[in-house]
Amino acid sequence: GDTAGVVISDDKYSFTLPSIKVKEGDIILVYWDRSTTKKSYERDRGKMTYIISASAPSTLSGPEGAVIIRKEEKGDMMDAFFYSEKGEDALKEGEKKNLFSEALEIAEWDGEAFDSSLITSSRVMARLPGAIDTDTCDDFFITAARRSTFGEENEYAPYQGI
Repeated sequence: GDTAGVVISDDKYSFTLPSIKVKEGDIILVYWDRSTTKKSYERDRGKMTYIISASAPSTLSGPEGAVIIRKEEKGDMMDAFFYSEKGEDALKEGEKKNLFSEALEIAEWDGEAFDSSLITSSRVMARLPGAIDTDTCDDFFITAARRSTFGEENEYAPYQGI
């Protein structure tokens, strides 16, 4: 479809995507708080990666946050991702409570937030490659930052701990 008007936001900043004609298997890579000059490239078998600079004034919300995709500014929620290092009930109270409640109510998120307690400057969150979106924390894993695959389908290389 066309991404025109789709909004990506955290709890502080929102960014409206430009019109991009995407097809299944394409990836949109958003540089949240910095810019890039590369615009797009073909990966394999006609699948594209589109690269966009959101120019947000700050990075995503630290160890506890939300990434929300809406059909338009203040429109219906299309998808959500919640993460927290504070345990099971962290998002049921506090400043993200309303976003979390809305996502649960309309079934764009189910269950607890993704446990971000193992994230460091050298470990990041990644989406499971090829997985069907279940709207749960099980769709993601922690990996070494050097193993992340910006603009490509993620390689499944979970952090094993010490």
